[in-house]
Amino acid sequence: MSSPVDVSSTAARSRSRRALLAGALGGLGAWAASAVGRAAPARAANNDPVLVGKTHTGTQTTQINSDASITIAGVSSHPSGNGLRGTSSGTTSTAVYGFTGGTGATGVRGAATSNTGQTRGVDGYAASPDGVGSIGRAWGNGTGILGHSGSTNPPAAKPKTGVYGHATQDGGSRGVWGRSNAGQGVRGQATSGVGLYGTATNGFALRTSGRLKADKVSGVATIPAGSTGVTISPGVNVTSSSFVLLTPRANIGSRGLWYVPNTTANTFRIRMSSSRSSNTKVAWLLLG
Repeated sequence: MSSPVDVSSTAARSRSRRALLAGALGGLGAWAASAVGRAAPARAANNDPVLVGKTHTGTQTTQINSDASITIAGVSSHPSGNGLRGTSSGTTSTAVYGFTGGTGATGVRGAATSNTGQTRGVDGYAASPDGVGSIGRAWGNGTGILGHSGSTNPPAAKPKTGVYGHATQDGGSRGVWGRSNAGQGVRGQATSGVGLYGTATNGFALRTSGRLKADKVSGVATIPAGSTGVTISPGVNVTSSSFVLLTPRANIGSRGLWYVPNTTANTFRIRMSSSRSSNTKVAWLLLG
């Protein structure tokens, strides 16, 4: 004969399980509600999807491949917004890097289509005193930076050229324009070559508007009273092809005035055929 079932004990155990289940569900709901209320930043690990409006962190490269004409399009309607922005804090890192291996292709291209205002296709900015806003490199001895004005196609690059400016529309075109209020608009420097070289077929190789100053190669010398000459050391090379233009700043009468170069000492001596009873100033200009 079977033992009688304790109905009260069975019911108590059933109520205990229901209470435990209800408590677990209630705790899960409270956690879910608190998670929804929290404003924690979204994170994505490697192989996770990229969500719009979220911040994602990973340790591997994120690559997007597309056959469309535009792979990634960044659009901003804010008056001072950025369509696409790259940020990098590394010492030698790069915020935005564009690479192409195609013939005639472009690594990075910026376009400004507005016909008004100073719109910029590409704007480079450097905050430090020794920084560089934009740098162009030509590893194959081509042209580092090519600036072209006009609706025609840019010209071919010049070999071994840092900056090439091109504008051939009309007589008012300017290949390169340099401006400085108190400094130097354009500066050319060379150790043993040519600091500034101008060439023209039918026009002028060099034209200036304003005073022309030639340091070291020009000056005013003084032949002392009772003397017939003075030696000039210009501080530059005096070669066999050099010549000196002389202009006396006093009436020397019928006296002759000439110069004698010394290419070994890089000097020249201004000579006068006879002395005067007072000092004689002579302006000189060394060329060649």
